[in-house]
Amino acid sequence: MIQVTGWAPLIEIIGRPIGYYLMLETKTGAPVYQNMIDLATVQQEMDGSLTATFRVPQYEEDGLPIDPGTYILALDASLLTLAKGGPPTMIAPTSFEITSAPSWVARPRAAPLWIQPAGSIVETLSVDLSNPKRLAYCETGSIRYTQDGGQNWASIPTTAVKNLPPSSGTIVGNQGAELPACISVTLDSIHPDSFYAIFSAVDEQYGPPPIYYVGYFTTDLGKTWQLVPVPSVQMTLSGSEGKFGGFWTDGRVIQALYAGEALSPDQAPPAQAKETTNGGITWNPTSLTCPSSGPCLRWGPAPGAIYGMGSDLLQGVMASYDNGQTWQPTDQSAELRQGWPFQLVALSQNEALMINGSPPYQMLFTPDRGRTWQALALPPFPEANSGWPSEYPSLQMLPDGSLLSMNSDTGKWWVLPADAQGWCASKITSLDKYLPLLQVIGDRVWWLSEMGMPESAPLSSFVCQP
Repeated sequence: MIQVTGWAPLIEIIGRPIGYYLMLETKTGAPVYQNMIDLATVQQEMDGSLTATFRVPQYEEDGLPIDPGTYILALDASLLTLAKGGPPTMIAPTSFEITSAPSWVARPRAAPLWIQPAGSIVETLSVDLSNPKRLAYCETGSIRYTQDGGQNWASIPTTAVKNLPPSSGTIVGNQGAELPACISVTLDSIHPDSFYAIFSAVDEQYGPPPIYYVGYFTTDLGKTWQLVPVPSVQMTLSGSEGKFGGFWTDGRVIQALYAGEALSPDQAPPAQAKETTNGGITWNPTSLTCPSSGPCLRWGPAPGAIYGMGSDLLQGVMASYDNGQTWQPTDQSAELRQGWPFQLVALSQNEALMINGSPPYQMLFTPDRGRTWQALALPPFPEANSGWPSEYPSLQMLPDGSLLSMNSDTGKWWVLPADAQGWCASKITSLDKYLPLLQVIGDRVWWLSEMGMPESAPLSSFVCQP
């Protein structure tokens, strides 16, 4: 992260003076916006002092990598002449040196300590952490589950949820929908009759937007359902405190996560949680739990609502430096609407990765338990789509430390083994070219298809072709 300070004349005052953008010129010659990258909005005080913060970009807006070299950093003062879109008015130019990002393959690599996927409010296949043959997923009107690794499947009805609105004036699902469709389900390793599911809810009269995410549970295989008791369930456009943020389990307890009340407008809300150890019969306030090894990093509550088609759906990464007594945001987050997986991966007691696969940064590395983050470079992706040369679709790590990414044009999976310097073609191709979260269970890899159905393949398919 680069911190910028300085002084410049005031050129715009609307409540608070914001008159400049911090720009990086990527091509020499007469300045034009096609050759500029907008790095940050400059915050300026009434005495003209200014500050800005930006992370060094790895790619241009067209997805092409920014090569190491000397570039021009300057303030765009076009707001002075309202000439945005025409030739930029640049002031205070200065040279700025960009060096190569550290390479992932140049690092010593090994199997990670743990892998945490983001997004319990997105469609995923649920796995019992103590019984890898027990799986579950959502479908309209029911939850499907297996206790023998997918050989036989049974159904748990969710129809009773329709009659349990999360608050006055809201209904689960959409207007006119006969059966509620859950989004994801969490399994209880100790109480097999208890299931915890996430549903969407909308205004009963006007429908969406917004769409709210709410949690329900059953203790009797779906005969009856109950709303998870929460600090508060606020079904309004104002305030985020109390909004449901998904379920979490370590195999011993089930936690329901909620966004707490932010102490200031520019601060991410803290996390609250309630947990059950008896299958949902009682819920008690608790704090977030650190992983059993590695840095104390984890995903915070997922967003409790989405307010429109263009709205963000961000789930932040949180860190604790006192063994889970207090938590703070790391300023890193996953955009769950992106459509492919995000992962937190612990490499050692202090080191971790956040894996994305898409610009501006496919892989961020922290050496100090989340205090600072550094972009890492990956080897060029074979057969990359010329329109999106910087993407590694569905990039994710397997438990052995290898990376996987799919060519979204062909559906071919590529592998970057933990002991290799480049990508190799695997033995498997996904026919629907869908970009799922893969889950390794024993000697098989499981995922949900584009139609929401469970599929699997031998783990040996996700290795390099001989």
